[in-house]
Amino acid sequence: MAAYEFGGVPFTYELFVPQSAQALLPLVVCLKADDTDGIAAHFTGEENQREHPSFVLMPEARDWTQAENAQALQRLIFHIRRQYRMDVCRTYLAGQGAGAADVWHMLGSYPRLFAGALAVGGCGDPYHVRSAKFAPVWAFHAANDAEIAVSEPTTLRGRRFLAGSRRLIAALRTDGAELARYTEVDTDAQALPEQVFSSAQVCRWLYQQDRKKVLWVYMIRPGVYRLDDWFMSSCYLITGTERALMIDTTMAHADLMETVRKLTSLPVSLAVTHPHLDHMLHAYAFDAVYMHERDAAQLDAHLKKMARMLRGDTGMDILTDMTPDFLDRAMHVPGAVPLRDGDMIDLGGGVRVEMMELGGHMENHVVFADHGHRCVFTGDAVGSGYVVGVNYPRGQFTETYQWYRDNLVRFMERMAPLEEYTYFGGHFIQENSCDDPMQEDYLNGQSTYFVPLSFEVVRDMKTLCDELLSGIHDDKIGPDGAFFATHGSASLAGRVL
Repeated sequence: MAAYEFGGVPFTYELFVPQSAQALLPLVVCLKADDTDGIAAHFTGEENQREHPSFVLMPEARDWTQAENAQALQRLIFHIRRQYRMDVCRTYLAGQGAGAADVWHMLGSYPRLFAGALAVGGCGDPYHVRSAKFAPVWAFHAANDAEIAVSEPTTLRGRRFLAGSRRLIAALRTDGAELARYTEVDTDAQALPEQVFSSAQVCRWLYQQDRKKVLWVYMIRPGVYRLDDWFMSSCYLITGTERALMIDTTMAHADLMETVRKLTSLPVSLAVTHPHLDHMLHAYAFDAVYMHERDAAQLDAHLKKMARMLRGDTGMDILTDMTPDFLDRAMHVPGAVPLRDGDMIDLGGGVRVEMMELGGHMENHVVFADHGHRCVFTGDAVGSGYVVGVNYPRGQFTETYQWYRDNLVRFMERMAPLEEYTYFGGHFIQENSCDDPMQEDYLNGQSTYFVPLSFEVVRDMKTLCDELLSGIHDDKIGPDGAFFATHGSASLAGRVL
């Protein structure tokens, strides 16, 4: 038994560590209905560990539907995932009865954290649960459950919950969920948990869930969609009357084009802000790939670097299997269409997308201004509300940030007349910081940071460059040349290449 505390909430927990703990294994979080709840035994048992080796977290039984408790539990999950080599894309929830109510609340509070959930005989707030419409969940309920109504409101732990499992699943589906499963049975409610958690089929389903295979899709406005992945990368789909354009691709292991085809029947091309892995993994799926002319000429080199990163040959320690099953196809991009500063891509119906150079994060980084929908898609040119990374060759600090500052000034001059345009970056959720544990606090009214990407950020970034060049931030530069500096809404991090 171990102890943990966050935000003034102390509690105890147990952690089952499998024999093969050095492998990238999943984590199952078992939320107990009470101290006699034996749910965790199904996951720590020899048979399950043989078929599905995994860590199992067992926090003490308490009301995890309280916001401060839920936040403390979420922070514990991040805490133990840093201590062990756990697969960060395969964290699961499981619970029965009151524990299933906790599952529903945690899923609605931190939907991007969990790869899948099993809830047996639970209840919850359907409006809160809808935050998890992209999370795989399989709910079970006994029709004759006397403690928690299968559909109608239920009072539990002195609190009233609006919906049982049947209506919670309906809430998800009516909000667009495609990954919500529901099984209602005539079995005695007391016997149902044993049947579910001892089922090889159910456990196989749970352990097959992987956040890398899910895309979160949002309509920003008619004709503009945002798609997010497990890495918190964002790409955007713009539609005109004749064609559609994808801005970047994320690095989801899902079939991106299958999702795109659900959004539009128009022919779709791709525009790449910069050739980093999390922005062009799916370039192979597009017939036309627009890139800065210099990056287009170096496409093969960019693809080879991308392959090395996906195979883990570059020293990056991202705790999940980054190699997609389409890796070989990803290395064969049909051909890049070179773009120069000011080139237009006409999608029809007055939707014209202009390429603008804004080097800094990468030498040939570009942004795309959609003059039909009055949007600007900046990739990583100025960050996504939190920080942009601009590194510099040794001995070229001044030259690098003078160059980036001059690029910002040119961009500002072009965008100043277009002050009503809305800005979208390559990692949308970073408007709530780059800190993973903080990023979903907004769902619970507990956020402590909010900086949306905007022209203000660009303007502040230019001022920040001026300050770097004048020596104001010299005290922030470490012995190795790395630094993190801020001015107003802009943050910039750099290191020696």
